Amino acid sequence: MPILSNTHNRHPETILFRQFEGEIQKEDIFESWKQIINNKTLNKNTKGIINNLNSCDFMLNMDDFNFLMKFLNKYESIKKIKIAVVADCPKKIIFPMLGEKQEKELNIKPFSSNEAAVEWILSN
Repeated sequence: MPILSNTHNRHPETILFRQFEGEIQKEDIFESWKQIINNKTLNKNTKGIINNLNSCDFMLNMDDFNFLMKFLNKYESIKKIKIAVVADCPKKIIFPMLGEKQEKELNIKPFSSNEAAVEWILSN
């Protein structure tokens, strides 16, 4: 799978870091979220997830995005955390921007750097 998940090196107890690489299809995205949920990767100390899209070719359309939002909204553990998306181009940043504006129960926000995403996740 072209999505590498690990704890954040400076904040391993509170932040999960996901690096997306290569061509990312909708199936890759759904499978990675299913693994996080099924493996109970999130715990009471988890404040957020950083999804870094800078090294990938993001192959997602509007229908895929809407399906993903419905899927994520089903899980209380996802609703309780902050979801930061780091992206370096408009094609990749459009979906996190839509998520930030449209999704009232999910806490999604786009960023241009990992550092800014960490600051936001750790803020109250």
